[in-house]
Amino acid sequence: MRLRAGEGVPSHKGETLFSQPIELKLLQRTSLRQDPASNSKVVGRMEKGALVLGYSMSAGWIFVGGEDGVKGWVPRSAVGAR
Repeated sequence: MRLRAGEGVPSHKGETLFSQPIELKLLQRTSLRQDPASNSKVVGRMEKGALVLGYSMSAGWIFVGGEDGVKGWVPRSAVGAR
């Protein structure tokens, strides 16, 4: 498994890193996943309206980090612009 430079976070085949973090807001209560898949381990949960930063995307999933430092994958449909 590869790690992102400086983040210690696994990267995934086909993942596109954003040139800079994108400010996003959760549109629904969402589970953060370890990998970009609905059957992946849940690493956290966030409420609707939570503000997050998006770091990358892969196959309909966005890798986000919350203000509390928790990071994980959420479906693209679960996030929108702030």
